[in-house]
Amino acid sequence: MDRYAAHWWAAVSRGLLLLQHCERCDTLQHPPSAVCRSCHEDRGLGWREHDGAARLTAATTVRSTTYPQFPPPYSIGVAEIARGCHLIAGLPTVLPVGAPVQIVFRDWGGRHLPVIEPKEDRNG
Repeated sequence: MDRYAAHWWAAVSRGLLLLQHCERCDTLQHPPSAVCRSCHEDRGLGWREHDGAARLTAATTVRSTTYPQFPPPYSIGVAEIARGCHLIAGLPTVLPVGAPVQIVFRDWGGRHLPVIEPKEDRNG
């Protein structure tokens, strides 16, 4: 695990969703990297907390795995958390692609991990 991923996982363990931010071109990116994927700058990369609001862009059911802590079947999804930033996470509820979702943190397989859940309607 590189230092960027280590920083991200340390935040996850505290229940925080961080996105890497390039000060030079004001771009958010995930997964974290040594350089900005937009302007290729290697200086000025920092972190911004994200509220977890996202949109489900893909989902699948895993039917076989090499990880005994995650016995199949289970579902995972891809959520767009910011323009161009996608996060793959557990998907405990069947949701349609395009649904508004929320990234939360749950104990899953003995680890504190991001999970995709339906976004609650705060108006109703």
